[in-house]
Amino acid sequence: MKKLVLFLFSIFLLSLIFSNHFTSYAQSSTHYIITINNDGSATWKLLWYTELRTSDDVNSFQSYLQGVFQKNRETFLKSFIDNMKSVALEASSLAKRNMLLSNFNLSAYIITSGNTEIGVIEYSFVWYNFSKVVGNTITIGDVFNGGFYLSSTDSFTLTFPRYFEVYSYSPSPSSMNLTSVTWNGPLVFNNGSPSLVLRVKQTSLTISSDKSSVSTGGQVVVSGSVDPSFSGLDVVLNYTSPEGKVETRILKVSSSGSFSDVFSTSQEGEWKVLAKLIVTPQYSILSNTITFTVAKPFYEEPIFLAAVAVVLLVVMVIFLKKFIF
Repeated sequence: MKKLVLFLFSIFLLSLIFSNHFTSYAQSSTHYIITINNDGSATWKLLWYTELRTSDDVNSFQSYLQGVFQKNRETFLKSFIDNMKSVALEASSLAKRNMLLSNFNLSAYIITSGNTEIGVIEYSFVWYNFSKVVGNTITIGDVFNGGFYLSSTDSFTLTFPRYFEVYSYSPSPSSMNLTSVTWNGPLVFNNGSPSLVLRVKQTSLTISSDKSSVSTGGQVVVSGSVDPSFSGLDVVLNYTSPEGKVETRILKVSSSGSFSDVFSTSQEGEWKVLAKLIVTPQYSILSNTITFTVAKPFYEEPIFLAAVAVVLLVVMVIFLKKFIF
């Protein structure tokens, strides 16, 4: 790539922030936070922090936000968009997959951390097909062609859904937890790094029903659970009729990892139910198969109707003998 994504951003952002508006500020840092989604897209946040240690610092930053920043925001953002789209186009060619950038935004604000005020300038956007998705694996890093440098105050963080686990990484991160990996500067990333390979955690998907048989028009409650809990993912329930036709319901996994559906039908026979948890566009987890039988209510069965007819006939005969003969 002509220029790495982060290098382009740093050059552009530094030209914006290191002006006479900020020369008195104590310390600044740049933080890259990339949230990986299960479809391979990524939400990028590029943050510049500066400590506002005095009231003059706070007033100066607020003055900048209300003046220079607001006046030039659209110009700053357009320049950033143009640079990023150029980078993504070349990254797409190198990685050999189509890429798209959208939802660009530029904002500036002040946050409080402990007793310290911090001025923040934030760029954000969504990068589709940023990662390579193959089956149950997501690989990040092939867009970082050429390497780049993190200064001593910079950090680079990759976050990911909790139903993935880290399979491999390069180089060794500064810190890591169940849903993120962080590298702190000073650090030189070589070509193709940082890289991270994620795999779907070993998962069980089970379903059951509240009854094994039901009358036509009655209801069957199908419940299921995902362990560990993959809240927010789609579960597809396939109800297969005795004739082989499939009815589909799409549900969301709750925060506790559970889901349920109420099913009703008038078609008699044995029905089969199978659940499918969609984790990535190329990988799903299948459940056990359950069955239930749909039949007419007993009072609609021919044998029952015949028995009722016999009883009525006997009653009628007795009545006639008693009151007529």
